[in-house]
Amino acid sequence: MTKIKPNKSQGQCSWVGCTEDAYYKAPLSQKQLRKYQFFCLKHIRIYNQNWNYYQGVSISDAEKIWKSDVTWGRPSWPLGTSHSSSYSHSSAKTFYSNFKDISGEQKDILDGKRNEHCISLNEENALKTLDLSLPFKKNQLKARYKSLVKKHHPDRNNGDKLSEEKFKTVTEAYHTALSLYSRILIS
Repeated sequence: MTKIKPNKSQGQCSWVGCTEDAYYKAPLSQKQLRKYQFFCLKHIRIYNQNWNYYQGVSISDAEKIWKSDVTWGRPSWPLGTSHSSSYSHSSAKTFYSNFKDISGEQKDILDGKRNEHCISLNEENALKTLDLSLPFKKNQLKARYKSLVKKHHPDRNNGDKLSEEKFKTVTEAYHTALSLYSRILIS
């Protein structure tokens, strides 16, 4: 058991009939957690053993509190669901309708039409690095990769650091584009 180092005495113990010095603070009640009463060591131990934050709270309310504590009191939603009941595509459409110049792609998204080629920024950069655009064939990807690898290989450029970095970038871009091909163009 660890020894408790007492604070500065706060006067007499709040326990009825006790005349000892009070060193230890405890909340007044469940509803007044920021207001304190002070006890001596003997009575703070008794108070702590009997303290029940959930006293008078129904089981369903206690479960709600426990679930809320898991996310530090912040709301959460299952993956794949809307993050807010007040947000919807129709509210976004209303918001964006105030702007006169909406591109076709933005209109498709707001109208609920699915973009056929949803690609990430990383995948877009990979295609730029390889100088390819959608749609492309697998043999085009391989040919472009081989030509860039030959051009930027460190052995071919006497160990030039810039060529080595470009070689690494091309290799990474190839793997990203290959996974993009298998994800979008095959399915």
